[in-house]
Amino acid sequence: PFPGALDPATLGSGAAALKQSACDDYRNAWSFFRQACANHHARSSVELIATLLECFGTSYAEAKRQRSALDFEDLELRVRDLLQTDAGLRERWAQRYALIMVDEFQDTNRLQLDVLEALERDNLFAVGDEFQSIYGFRHADVTIFRDRRAALGPAKTKTLQVNFRSREELLDVINLAFSGHFGERFAPLVAGRADARGAVAPAGEELRLFDPDRLQDDGATVELLLTDTRGWDEDPELEASIGLVGLAEQPWRRAEARRVARRLREEVDGGRRQGDVVVLVRATASLRILEQALEEEGLTTYVVGGRGYWSQEQVRDGLAYLRALANPLDEEALLGVLASPFAGVDSDGIILLAQAARASGRGVWAQLSGTEDAGWSAELNGEARERLERFAERFAGERSVATRLGAEVLLERGLAITGYDLAILARPDGERRLANLRKLMRLARDYERAEGRDLRAFLDFAATQELEAAREGEAPLESEGLDAIRLMTIHRAKGLEFAVVCVADLGREPARNTDPLLIGHDGRVGLRLLTLGGGKSVPALAHEALSAEKVVAEADEERRLLYVAMTRAREKLILSGGIDAGRWPEPRPGAAPLRWVARALLGDHPAAVVSPQAPQTVRRESWRGRPAPVLAHLFTAEQADTVVSPRNRRTAPTQTVLPAVPTLDPIPAIPTRAQRRLGPARLSYSSLGDYERCPYRFYLRRVLGLGDVPEPLPPPPSVTGDPVPALDPRVRGTVVHSLLEDLDFRRPVAPTRARVELLAEAGGTALARDEIDEVIALVSAFAGSPLCGRLAAAGRSVRREAPFAFALDAAPDGPMLTGYVDVMATDHDGSVLVVDYKTDRLDPGDTPTAAVARAYGTQRLVYALAALRAGAPEVEVAHCYLELPAEEATATFTQRDAPDLGEALLGLAQGVRDARYPVTANPHRELCGSCPGRLALCSHPEERTLRPAAA
Repeated sequence: PFPGALDPATLGSGAAALKQSACDDYRNAWSFFRQACANHHARSSVELIATLLECFGTSYAEAKRQRSALDFEDLELRVRDLLQTDAGLRERWAQRYALIMVDEFQDTNRLQLDVLEALERDNLFAVGDEFQSIYGFRHADVTIFRDRRAALGPAKTKTLQVNFRSREELLDVINLAFSGHFGERFAPLVAGRADARGAVAPAGEELRLFDPDRLQDDGATVELLLTDTRGWDEDPELEASIGLVGLAEQPWRRAEARRVARRLREEVDGGRRQGDVVVLVRATASLRILEQALEEEGLTTYVVGGRGYWSQEQVRDGLAYLRALANPLDEEALLGVLASPFAGVDSDGIILLAQAARASGRGVWAQLSGTEDAGWSAELNGEARERLERFAERFAGERSVATRLGAEVLLERGLAITGYDLAILARPDGERRLANLRKLMRLARDYERAEGRDLRAFLDFAATQELEAAREGEAPLESEGLDAIRLMTIHRAKGLEFAVVCVADLGREPARNTDPLLIGHDGRVGLRLLTLGGGKSVPALAHEALSAEKVVAEADEERRLLYVAMTRAREKLILSGGIDAGRWPEPRPGAAPLRWVARALLGDHPAAVVSPQAPQTVRRESWRGRPAPVLAHLFTAEQADTVVSPRNRRTAPTQTVLPAVPTLDPIPAIPTRAQRRLGPARLSYSSLGDYERCPYRFYLRRVLGLGDVPEPLPPPPSVTGDPVPALDPRVRGTVVHSLLEDLDFRRPVAPTRARVELLAEAGGTALARDEIDEVIALVSAFAGSPLCGRLAAAGRSVRREAPFAFALDAAPDGPMLTGYVDVMATDHDGSVLVVDYKTDRLDPGDTPTAAVARAYGTQRLVYALAALRAGAPEVEVAHCYLELPAEEATATFTQRDAPDLGEALLGLAQGVRDARYPVTANPHRELCGSCPGRLALCSHPEERTLRPAAA
């Protein structure tokens, strides 16, 4: 019978009559028989699993063969098999190497060992540290290291104990903590670095770099920040004040993140460089809450590794947005979008929406798309309800076009209509964060170019990339030059070192993996047996023994992982986590590591060292006669005010307030209760310039979306006039700007004809010989101009295509100006030079100064205010007409001009926001020739709209 069928025959032991020896014999026999039944059925299940895996392997191998593809495991397996089956080849390859050296030998797996043993001729030199074996999830087996060391014996092994990274007092605490856990194999570390406290001892003398009494006046180099897990959820106002909603379910974890952020803020305020600090965690899931807490303390952060690019918040938001567009019934994706800056819905709104969806049985999207009649939305405040309605309207419209547009376009539209890009740009390192989404858009474009337009297929591709990236890579070095606090997993930090290391979230329980199928190195198989009839699974065969061995092995690796983390520190080590300070739970395999860390640093009775009544103390232990103090601090709910900023003590949502949404393409609308603004909140300098020149033309083109009409042919040139060049001004401008982006201002060189032709072809245009010469002449003219020389001599920095975004006023829905400048050069005193290239042709008698005043006055004001808002004391805006590069059209502004500039631009923007669209009082051909209203809608006659522009 199946094991579940024997449950009715279970004999309890509650009554006294059931505690006799005969009853014990019955229970033992029942358990033995039940296990035998489970093993019987498990054997057939294992055979079926083996058949399934064999079929899968065959199908997978055939699919790879059809694509002429190999995966990494193929490379390892085929090398091993080749070396094992071809003795001659194995001998030839073995003879090629006089010596074989393997670094990080403790991370070797069995397959790699087979390859090494096939090539080895008693010439293998292995370097490693078994206490840094932390890649069990990649099948690394630390017993390989131990077995080889044992086989070589003491005569052929050397132990290296000198650490040239860390301070001696820090190493003493680490030795004290781990010597009792690692046992007799552990070789305590000896400080070997020379610093201001001492020098390396002469040969033959004991290595003592520091004065044993050095800590009488100095602070402890190891700190233990303990967050009491009790009391944080008893007061709703207290829990709300912690903030970081949605980043961790347990309020004590959010409180710990606040405590860590405040402690590191103190470190930086004390003179520590942010780039010297790292926060290490055991799992990527801990990174986001700590990143947010640090940023809210005003610290700059840089998240390294984890799952790499695909784990970045903006990438996850973008993929969730696309998943929800593809299938709004994907509620995980849809709720993620609502909580992100795409919608900015607070946690109360999401909870109410989810509860309503559950109660109705119709799902989240059905509720969201029917908010007009949904009673649950009445519980939201007006702003939250309007935000939800507005998002639902826009999202429904985007879904209607999702099947016709590529993923790149859908993301671009989503950023614009929701204001996501502005919300991200307003955050610290906003440009870097937004670049993550831009990269996702490029990946989507590249994918569609190779595989065709298919949103679902692209999302599947992205999912496989994320899974692949989950494998930890080598320690990253790309962020070395940044002055920012790094956040990374401990695996990513291996091989790196930092002045201050904070290991956080140590109170979080490790993920419990109850694998239904386990296979031991010795071939044993274990299975948790389930039946179609339901009921609990039953461990069968060797599952219980293998599971127990796995728990112990994972606990051992967890301690080695903490050892790696702690030994990254040079000057200071901070350990942080949450624990129940009322009962101080005992350590056990599979529990939170802080349980054993606290006892390793504070002794077997931590409550006697630190308590709510005595929350801070220094425990003074010693290691080999030297003091090894640890500063312990217990953070309780009663101390919340010490880390919770007053700005977090509020009942309003903590998400970023998004500006009103700009009007884009017409889309199907869902009725809303509130009147929408007609004008966009997100404005570029070009749109403001268009509005200034003719508000009615702006309305027709940018609000109604009407296309331009063909411009009538210009009057024939006079006999003595110059011929009108044939090159399209837009093509010329695009190619010239691209060439100037790559121009080395210090050593400018004219572009080659081939380079010009290549850029033109990339834009779908073939240029004639004289047109190529014209482009080269324009670039060469700027290369020899005074402006190019000034850019070459810029003192601090030169940025090309520099983006900007700033609000014109402080209102939450006030207009935001965005755009790019061609070049922005900053001098040592902070003054800024903005250069804008102009490829426009000047009419005879016209001058750059007059042309800028006529056509680019608003652009000049926007550029100036952007630089001033960024903190420049003075800005010079130079428009360079490449036909006359020596005649610069420049204007200089200082901080005293900023209020007037803001007022002038706000006046223009307010006209857009208030939907005032009068016709220009100065029509002319340059402005009106292609206007969609010229033929029938404009109040000006054609003799005025087609007249030449006044010089």
